Amino acid sequence: MQKRNRYTTEFKTKVVLEVLREEQTVNEIAAKYEMSPVMISRWKAEFLECASTVFEKKTSEADKLKKEYESKQEHLEKLVGQLTVEVNWLKKNLALNEPLEARKTIVARDNTEITIKRQTDLLGVNRTSVYRPSNEKRENEENVQIMHRIDEIYVKHPYFGYRRRLDSFETKASRSTVSVYAVSCSTWDSKRSIRSRT
Repeated sequence: MQKRNRYTTEFKTKVVLEVLREEQTVNEIAAKYEMSPVMISRWKAEFLECASTVFEKKTSEADKLKKEYESKQEHLEKLVGQLTVEVNWLKKNLALNEPLEARKTIVARDNTEITIKRQTDLLGVNRTSVYRPSNEKRENEENVQIMHRIDEIYVKHPYFGYRRRLDSFETKASRSTVSVYAVSCSTWDSKRSIRSRT
């Protein structure tokens, strides 16, 4: 039994191209390569049938480039949209004209369009200061009212000392309020003297 010849794709292409040039007949080419003209005709038919795929490959590359371009375009449109949202948000809040503490309060934690990190970047605020509670103690309402009363007495009688202010402090409150007043007086005096020095 004779072994079947195996031909490489390069050899098949070479033979088919010779046939397509039509410089020799199929029988002459078959005799030249010592093979069957039927086999060469089959190769030719197969080659012509698959010829369109050569151009389809280029089309798929063009499609690939087009898809890449469209995805880049989509990314840029999203970026422009995000930047527009951020600019509008900044305009609305007029952030950079505000003092630091006010800018911290502008940060909207429930905003789904702009992250807290991005908001703090836009506002020029340290992100950790937004997450951490402020160390500054807030005076309660009662103390604020007492301090306002101290200021009133001070404005009317700036020459009064601590004891005379305490005497002139009109209160119907309990002893604890008067002691709060005493503490507030000394604290408020120190705060006022610090303020007058700066």
